[in-house]
Amino acid sequence: MIAFKSHFLPRSGHWNDGEQIIAEFVSSCKALKDIHSDTELNIRLKELRCQVKASSNLYVRALLASLPS
Repeated sequence: MIAFKSHFLPRSGHWNDGEQIIAEFVSSCKALKDIHSDTELNIRLKELRCQVKASSNLYVRALLASLPS
């Protein structure tokens, strides 16, 4: 079984940590090729989708918060 990080959120919570998120995402995607069970692959892909959505939401909120009011 492949260990995925529980999320791709930046460790420090800062906008500049986007590169870290991308690196972790790419690493997790590369690990998918080692899965041989369709069921496990579907589970991992579903987890990955949720992680990406959570990270995207965080950065959209950060971007909106940084806009002048």
